[in-house]
Amino acid sequence: MKGQAAVELVVILAVSLLVLFVIISISNDYITQLGSSKITTQARNSVDDLASAARQVYHQGEGARQQVLVTIPEGEDSSRSGVGNRTIRMNVLGSDIVATTDFEVRGRLPTKPGGYNVWVIAKKGYVLIGTLSLSADPGSVYAHFFSKNQSQTSQSGVTFINGGDSPILVNLTLNFPIGKVNVSLHNPSDAGFSLPSGGTWPVLLDLSVSDNAFGTYSGYLYANASNGDELIIDIIVDVTSLVCTNQTCPQCAGTTCTAKYSVIETFNDSTYINFKDIFEGSEPVTISGAGWQSSSKVTLDIKGPSGSSLPGYPRVVDTDSEGDFSIQWSPAGAMNGIYSVFTNDSVNQRSTSFNITKCT
Repeated sequence: MKGQAAVELVVILAVSLLVLFVIISISNDYITQLGSSKITTQARNSVDDLASAARQVYHQGEGARQQVLVTIPEGEDSSRSGVGNRTIRMNVLGSDIVATTDFEVRGRLPTKPGGYNVWVIAKKGYVLIGTLSLSADPGSVYAHFFSKNQSQTSQSGVTFINGGDSPILVNLTLNFPIGKVNVSLHNPSDAGFSLPSGGTWPVLLDLSVSDNAFGTYSGYLYANASNGDELIIDIIVDVTSLVCTNQTCPQCAGTTCTAKYSVIETFNDSTYINFKDIFEGSEPVTISGAGWQSSSKVTLDIKGPSGSSLPGYPRVVDTDSEGDFSIQWSPAGAMNGIYSVFTNDSVNQRSTSFNITKCT
């Protein structure tokens, strides 16, 4: 009897252990499936939130930005994840979780598991997600020359920065039409260079202007890194005149010269750029502004030398989707002297001035 009882006890224990093993196996499978589902959901939410933010800032225009909280889950393969070709991709547990856009997206996703606040920024023609390793300071080059009927030269510098955690090779391509204004690399070897992590590389540009140059000339410097990063640095060279050059006014003899072309840039901060060109004739003055609130209204006032507003001013002008505006004012018959321009919206008021003078 005792032997039989012992056998029965062993059988009961074996069956219990088998049942317990089955329960544990089922529980592990369930926990594994639950974990996989959580990881996939985190990845899906992250790429969808980034794509949604990218669409919003893209339609708001260049400079618009949002910060998005994303989760990089355990099991994410950073070598198969990324941003590019209108796609935001996160590879988790061997599967791609993808969100697509109708416009170009660039940038990088964090590579280690955890929660991150990721910037989504509208750039010119694309949306930047996260950060690029390669950056440039300044992001564009602007140079201004006053035409003196003689050749002139100048230099501008751009510093390239590797903010990533790996060294990169950078190739530069300068695209600037050969003509009355030329731009070239001061050191031709700067067309290709290596940047260590955290490193910088200064590049000097030579600018030359011929004696008959006049107007605005533009091109760009294209940077392409070995990790896929790309940058376009716009180059704009503006050449304007300080003296009467119109063929109908060779002597002037006391004739009043009025402004043919005058661009008054009024920004909604403390920066102003005022270019003056004095010509014979009565062609319009162009007054433009940038940096104001997009698709809004600003009040523009022009006051003459007497301090009184010109006829038709102040007036309300509309800004475009990028916060810019441009109007023209005809100076025909206007007296000589200083003209003041005042621009304001509900928050900011800015001012600048331009001069109408005789031939000299």
